Amino acid sequence: MKKIFRLISIISIISFILHLIWEYAQCAPFFNHLNLKPTRQSMLIATLGDVNLTYIAFFVISTVKRDWLWVMEPWDKKVFLSMFTIALVLSIGIEFRALSTERWSYSSSNPLLFDYISIIPILQLLILFPLSFYLSRLVITLLKNKD
Repeated sequence: MKKIFRLISIISIISFILHLIWEYAQCAPFFNHLNLKPTRQSMLIATLGDVNLTYIAFFVISTVKRDWLWVMEPWDKKVFLSMFTIALVLSIGIEFRALSTERWSYSSSNPLLFDYISIIPILQLLILFPLSFYLSRLVITLLKNKD
């Protein structure tokens, strides 16, 4: 149980840092916020939402693999396919909902998929899910070797 708590804690920190950087980098050039202007608080809320998405990916893959410590093992096709599918479903679902409720719109410089959905949030989850998990494994390995 201690190993799982440590893993989730490290995933949380790494995921938070990566998503916060991503949110700040992509917000102004690619999105128009219709109801609320982006503030430090809104960036933190978006980042916490992204961390929750990372938890969803972690828990779904843990269920598929039947192993809470799957991050520490070599990843097979199930892991990559699960991460890819979860990233697509979550990012596209969130974008459809945000656009339909007019939470934001896209700037003219935002690259669109099928002339409707921004590719930026899709790439965010496709890149940052595996990167968060990989860097977490790396940190735990380094900490273990240091002990």
